Amino acid sequence: MNSPSSAIRADNKMLQLRAASEVGLSPPKSYFGSSIDRVKEIFGNTNKLVIKPFEPFSWRYADGRTRCAFASRASISLLDNYEAGTVLAAPAIFQEEIVKDFDIRAFVFGDQIHAYKIYQTSGRLDSREDLTDSNVTTISKMDLPLEVQEKVGLLMSKMGVEVACMDLVPDRNGEYHFLDLNPSGNWLFLESNVPDSSILSKFPD
Repeated sequence: MNSPSSAIRADNKMLQLRAASEVGLSPPKSYFGSSIDRVKEIFGNTNKLVIKPFEPFSWRYADGRTRCAFASRASISLLDNYEAGTVLAAPAIFQEEIVKDFDIRAFVFGDQIHAYKIYQTSGRLDSREDLTDSNVTTISKMDLPLEVQEKVGLLMSKMGVEVACMDLVPDRNGEYHFLDLNPSGNWLFLESNVPDSSILSKFPD
């Protein structure tokens, strides 16, 4: 299992992206901050921009509805329409959007990699928004290419963890891109949606 210090270090998004790039897992071009001018310098006038919060958070409306902050699509023109100072007051992670057909959640346990394809018909950017809706979400086991498995193992070693959930996405040219690593990520939904996944059997009684 992960030591507390290793888990804390591995949760650093900047370190993750740098390490993923070093092992060849091609993370998307990224910027951490709140300067629209810097975003324009890095991404140009793209309409394929993704904005993520540094840490997930949620809030509750007066009517009882709960809203979670997930990754959102944006564009330079959209950011230009915000009031001056609005974006400066809310630093975030800006990334280029990888055009995809499906997402991959990989649960890594030592040298074992349990990878799952998450296919959705909703067209949402972040697969977590529709995970519980079986009408639009299909989850199935898959095997990562051996080259990608090797890179995943190298990344785990660089981050100093034995157990983690990793989000990957293949683009339409077949190249795999690293998105995120969570040393305490959610994988039980994989076990419940794919009964023969046998992840729980890897843990001692």
